[in-house]
This record gives sequence, structure tokens and C-alpha cells, in this order.
Amino acid sequence: NASEAAADVAKGLETVDWAVGLPEVSAGRQLQVSSGGVYCSDRRDPVGVVACVVPFNFPFMVPMWTLPIALVLGNTVVMKPSEKVPLTMTYVVGLLEEAGVPKGGVNL
Repeated sequence: NASEAAADVAKGLETVDWAVGLPEVSAGRQLQVSSGGVYCSDRRDPVGVVACVVPFNFPFMVPMWTLPIALVLGNTVVMKPSEKVPLTMTYVVGLLEEAGVPKGGVNL
């Protein structure tokens, strides 16, 4: 159904739009404490590898819940596309490579 496919892409793109702002939010902070010589800080480190199993019924939206978030926060992604609709993620990975995502950043 074309309207379901359009909704799948629209909802996935909403997550991508939100995810591109994450590096600024998660950059970490350093707080000065009123006690002399004491400081507090927080920092966010990448976890490493993120896995994503893509279902056949939402081949774009569901991987967009993990793929852009993992990438912008410095992780690599291993994706297993649905065997029923593998071309969706194949195309997306091609676009990411064309956009400059480093080799090995997304593995299909």
C-alpha cells in the first residue's frame, strides 16, 4: 500500500531529524562546584557496535530508530535487513556511503 509506505518513510525521517541534534545535547558538561578544587563532569562515550534487525513490515522506520542515533553518537552499526525487502536498507546504506559515512560505519 502506497500510503503505508509513505507513512513508514515519514516517521523514519522524523527520527533522523531528531537524531541530528543529539551530538550537541550529549556533548557532556563540566560543572564548577563552590568548594575549592572540586569539579563535577559527565561525558557520553560511544558503546561500540549497535545491531539492528529490520522487519519486513516497516523496512525504513524501524531501522531509523537505531541507525541515525547510533551513527551520530559515534557507534558503528550492523544491520540485518529482512529477506523479504532487502533493497530498502541496501539503498539507504548506499546513500550513507555516498554522503561520506566512513567505510565500516554501517555494515549490511
